[in-house]
Amino acid sequence: MSSRRWPGLAGGLGGFVRPNVLVPLSCGDNLASIGVDEFQPAIPWRLPLQRPPPLHRLRSECDKVILPVVNWAANGEPVRKVEVTVALSFTASARKLGMASAVGTALLTTVYAATLAVGLLSHQSPQQPIGDPLFSILEILIILGTPLMVALMVAIHAWGPAETKVFSLMALVFMSLLAGLTCSVHFVILTVGRQAAFSGNALMQLFLSFKWPSVSYALDILAWDVFFPLSVLFAAPVFSGNRLAMSIRVLLVASGALALGGLSGVIVGDMQLRNIGIVGYAGVFPVVSLLLAILFHRTTPREETAARRLIA
Repeated sequence: MSSRRWPGLAGGLGGFVRPNVLVPLSCGDNLASIGVDEFQPAIPWRLPLQRPPPLHRLRSECDKVILPVVNWAANGEPVRKVEVTVALSFTASARKLGMASAVGTALLTTVYAATLAVGLLSHQSPQQPIGDPLFSILEILIILGTPLMVALMVAIHAWGPAETKVFSLMALVFMSLLAGLTCSVHFVILTVGRQAAFSGNALMQLFLSFKWPSVSYALDILAWDVFFPLSVLFAAPVFSGNRLAMSIRVLLVASGALALGGLSGVIVGDMQLRNIGIVGYAGVFPVVSLLLAILFHRTTPREETAARRLIA
């Protein structure tokens, strides 16, 4: 700091500095400002009172701050300083994950829809539950398919522009909730629910059956008629621009709206109305997945932006 610019600081602490004033520093300094209340004048009449120039907003190049991470040794001394800046982007790995998960989701969801249709059409009464082996096939397809849907949302989050990543992150969170909840429910039904100790107990049927009302059925409705539509509706704003992206956006909204419509079965007490939601996630969403696979295939991957600097 120049003594010509700040003559009050010339001569060390003996000079006069006005208390309760912030001294502006340059962009290269370690602190943006420093309080000088502790620098009281030893001889206050040595220099006349001087008023520093007013503080100004930092320049744009000073607005970007990278906080350092300091590693400390056992003796309390700093070992090194690491400055890290990382931004998630649509890398080659994300592109491969997106295409694979999109194709896998479309395939498994289509097989699920076909199996469900065969099971429903094979019964004389729509109230009759689907039996084995079709029921077990449906359970396995759900357990295998939902992790692929989570991976698909991860790829969407990586693909999306920076200004929409808040929406893609919300979509990923809700899809993860869906996968964790529905996989838990269907795995318990597939394994524990078949045991004689539970299947012969009328009370346990309120927990481990898909005959309404039951706890397992209610949790599965929460997963597919609440978490799924929230996920795809949050993912819809990520896509805009060309015709393919806008088609994905419209179909995501349609899929979410139909899935929300499945809640009408709970409100009315008619589980046949839940078929509206099934059209959303087993009929429309496979089409969305195929379009996403095409979009990812056409997108050129970007290198991941990462900077790491070690300072001794």
